[in-house]
Amino acid sequence: MTRVLFLIRAHEVASSRVRVLNLLPELHAHGLQTRVVEHPNSWRERLVLLPECRRADVVVIQKTLMSPLFLRLLRLASRRLVYDFDDAVYYSSKNTPSRSRMRKFATTVRQVELVIAGNDQLAKQARQFNRNIVVLPSAVETRGVPTRDSSCNDDRTIIGWVGGRYTLPHLLQAAPVLARLAARYPIELRILSSEGIDMPGVNTRFIPWQLETQNAEIAQFDIGIMPLPDTPHTRGKCGYKALQYMAAAVVPVVSNVGTNAQVFKNGEEGLATNNDEEMLQALTTLIEDPELRRTMGLRARGRVEQDYAVEVIGSRLAGIIQRQLCEDKNIVQ
Repeated sequence: MTRVLFLIRAHEVASSRVRVLNLLPELHAHGLQTRVVEHPNSWRERLVLLPECRRADVVVIQKTLMSPLFLRLLRLASRRLVYDFDDAVYYSSKNTPSRSRMRKFATTVRQVELVIAGNDQLAKQARQFNRNIVVLPSAVETRGVPTRDSSCNDDRTIIGWVGGRYTLPHLLQAAPVLARLAARYPIELRILSSEGIDMPGVNTRFIPWQLETQNAEIAQFDIGIMPLPDTPHTRGKCGYKALQYMAAAVVPVVSNVGTNAQVFKNGEEGLATNNDEEMLQALTTLIEDPELRRTMGLRARGRVEQDYAVEVIGSRLAGIIQRQLCEDKNIVQ
């Protein structure tokens, strides 16, 4: 049985949950034995971890950029080392180039046998330092997830957004569009997050985010939005908000930034927009045509079940680990 040790940032961190924790049952079903450890902060904890790395067949670093010294020790202690990431970790939190983060990223990618990138944009960046790259999208749960009830006859159109408080400024980008819509239609903006924001001129409802209730809340949306500024950092996003909406058969309307529009067929399963006027037109069309919302939402749900469901991505990750790392004797570093 293949033994895999995952080093994650923390159990409550979204990328750790989406890229590792949610996939564990599928990995077990495919014959992998897994252990998950949060990245150690003290040197004592790091040194204690090294013998565990020696016992594992594969060690997967999920997103963390660690110190060069610990990375070197991890390299020496690990039979096979993998780096998985789903964000532009080589940029600072202020969306500016960071020499120190880029150095750590380059060093990490050079040290591993395989890089698993969340999308093509991230893979392109990693390919500068390692030729063995696999693109694996983030997975979304579909089993037992409630879907939008299209039979509801409420006069309001519920436009929803889900995200962390640090990405609330992205939602504010859509404020002018939402205010114009609110002047013409009975809409309600629902913000599913740890914090709310003021949206002048828009009927807004803040819903505290909880892992246990988020799927049911998203299923209440008529339309899900994902506005994004076009920056080097946001171009590395993996469209996870859109996937969450799609899993609930809710039509996503996204900014055409990075790989956002690649997660669905534009015009059939969702709508990608390049500016405020296009977003206004997309939302107007969906508000005025409930049947279009229904059919696009169902197509979106089908796309997720086919390409992004936890069981699909988990099976692919198991195959990547087993075939490319445990059977392939000619890995190019």
